[in-house]
Amino acid sequence: MKKAENMYLKSLKPEFLFIVLLLYTLPMAASIDNGNIHFTLTNFTSDTPSIEFENDATASGGAIELTTNQNGKALIYSVGRATYYQPIMHLWDNSSGNLRLADFTTQFSFAINSLNKSFGDGAEDDSRADGFAFFLAPYGSKIPLNSGGACLGLQSCDSDANSKFDAVEFDTFRNLWDPPTMSDHMAIDLNSVKASFYPVKWLYNDIENGGKVDVFITYNSSTKNLSVLLRDADDLTRQKSSSLSAILDLSLYLPEWVTFGFSGSTGLLFELHTIYSWDFSSSLQVSMNKTINPPNVPPIPPFDPRRKKETWLRVVLAIDDCISTLLLVLSLVWLFCRRRKYRRMREDGTISFNVDVEMVTAPRKFSYKELRLATNNFADEGLLGEGGFGKVYLGFLRDINSNIAVKRITPNSQQGAKEYESEITTIIRLRHRNLVKLIGWCQDNKEFLIVYEFLPNKSLDYHLHREPCLLTWDTRYKIAMGVASALFYLQEECKQCVLHRDIKSSNVLLDLSYNAKLGDFGLARLVDHGQGLPREMLVPIYIADLQDNIVTSSAATSSYTSASRRSQTQSSGTVSSIHSFKDKTMALGYDTEAKQ
Repeated sequence: MKKAENMYLKSLKPEFLFIVLLLYTLPMAASIDNGNIHFTLTNFTSDTPSIEFENDATASGGAIELTTNQNGKALIYSVGRATYYQPIMHLWDNSSGNLRLADFTTQFSFAINSLNKSFGDGAEDDSRADGFAFFLAPYGSKIPLNSGGACLGLQSCDSDANSKFDAVEFDTFRNLWDPPTMSDHMAIDLNSVKASFYPVKWLYNDIENGGKVDVFITYNSSTKNLSVLLRDADDLTRQKSSSLSAILDLSLYLPEWVTFGFSGSTGLLFELHTIYSWDFSSSLQVSMNKTINPPNVPPIPPFDPRRKKETWLRVVLAIDDCISTLLLVLSLVWLFCRRRKYRRMREDGTISFNVDVEMVTAPRKFSYKELRLATNNFADEGLLGEGGFGKVYLGFLRDINSNIAVKRITPNSQQGAKEYESEITTIIRLRHRNLVKLIGWCQDNKEFLIVYEFLPNKSLDYHLHREPCLLTWDTRYKIAMGVASALFYLQEECKQCVLHRDIKSSNVLLDLSYNAKLGDFGLARLVDHGQGLPREMLVPIYIADLQDNIVTSSAATSSYTSASRRSQTQSSGTVSSIHSFKDKTMALGYDTEAKQ
């Protein structure tokens, strides 16, 4: 702890602070925000400023109805748009020869309601269609002809040759071009609704009753990542959610100036599409020397050449002074707070293990308050699982716009504290695609918590013993090879051999694509390569019986273990091939040699 504190304080010398101020101040003074849009709308009327309604779209009851919603009018073959038109969105700028894209985020609440019954006869009607989308299109874009039904008002159903748009669709009908079994889903569309990117099932919807849904869409111009999170608005645990993301350079698909909004449609089947609230923010940094002239807007008079240089210097100096002063004050306050926090932690003895965790840049330390808010005060509704020394809760971090899994060690558990220390000091050194990613940790208020990435497909034992749908052989093989890859990395590629000592199906987690990720390193131990293993580390383990059962008799609590299966376990150690672990019953009808 003392070493970490000294290194930290040395890194914050006054000279260092002034260098940071200089580096940050000069670039910031050379650019300004231009073409930015920020608004929050919670009530919609027919005269809401800057909102344009097309075709069947209307404002009704304080909300936007994209398609026909009135009794006595045909609900089928309806199409409508609601777009934001003033100011115009500046998506990218290349005036300086250095292409810059805008960052943007939008959050909106909506409901799709199939009304659960057909009109006229009162009979049950489980069919519905077609959906709606949040879209960006060239400035001035209007609803194309013959664009209802499956085309969502974005393109003509006759041809998509001239279509230009980027959209996130919320589709309630499986068309011929959609993947099999993919009925209610969301996806990213580029210039065509018939070639969606990364379609994801829309889970936990309540379309029959018009359940309310919250959506968060974010575009990061630096990484060119477009991410989407959809969740049930009434689910306080934030567990009922679906998400997707894609790497897209929007400047390749859309012009400099764009229109954005919502577009929805129905065909032979019907439903209602309602937008209750809408929040949007965009930011684009452009050169101060550039005069921005949006389409159809009178040109701005240029600077007087005799005053241009003088104006530029005044702006730079003013911004430089303000930012330098602000950063200096904030840096000194931050340094004071950090030193006081370290002193308090040293006096309380809350730092108990020898690792320079503060110097690690990837995972970060959380406060107890942050994680308590993220997990809704560790609500029972968000409980994901429970182990021998703690519980795991679902959480949501707004700063990274992502779900997380928070492991809370049982209070006053001496063994749990040892596992916490072992897990942090072990996994913080590891980076591999088949290991659960560590987001951060918390050691505050006598609490020990570990924050991991959230893996929506739960653990392997759930699919083996609780989920009625069987895993395909390809998926089983993929999972087995993922576990093998993780073990090879731990035992052969790390600087020290890492013995997990608790490999079982409940510690193998699955992402959206059923990629296996090994977790729970509370019992892990480090051993030098070539060194004999201590007797206490030679615990039986069992891997890869994906057809029937996966058992363990490890240093932790056993699960799904029977007397007849214990004889099939093997002692821990390094193994060169995953097939040396396979159960003989697993090979029925499956050619493992072909997979190699």
